[in-house]
Amino acid sequence: MALMRDLIPAKERTTDVQHIVFTSRLVGTFGEDGRYHAHVNICGYPAIISTSGIVEAPAKPKEYYVLKRRFMEAGEAVPFELLNERFAKQFIDYDDPRLSEVLKGYALQCAMYAITNAPFCRNRGCRLFNAHWQSELIEAQLHGDRFCKKHRGMLTAIRRASGS
Repeated sequence: MALMRDLIPAKERTTDVQHIVFTSRLVGTFGEDGRYHAHVNICGYPAIISTSGIVEAPAKPKEYYVLKRRFMEAGEAVPFELLNERFAKQFIDYDDPRLSEVLKGYALQCAMYAITNAPFCRNRGCRLFNAHWQSELIEAQLHGDRFCKKHRGMLTAIRRASGS
């Protein structure tokens, strides 16, 4: 993030300008548990959104991992195409037609962080929900009410304040 910040023109290094970097590279943070954790987005300046993170960071259904482990324990190659087909529509995959819509929600989280310093919501139906499972991501970004009542009100107030 610091390296990218240095690439932003000096006159744009202000809280009045929101910069979001989209990358296909996996991004993460180092946790207190001594492990790296993949993320879809890292809110900050500039914010970073990882398209690979959408696929890899939120966990797939538990059954996916059970079957994957069975293949590995049997010493067989994991047939990812078969697993992906078996669990189709239960997670976002590379080249998924739903990816663009999901990216909008994560960009909104980054924008909300820039405006309020609070990018996430606890309501699973809100686009600002911080999903840890693919099923949660799909619910929040594709099937929810878009925004919970609290965030709908906040967004209305932000639009009014900005004159748009």
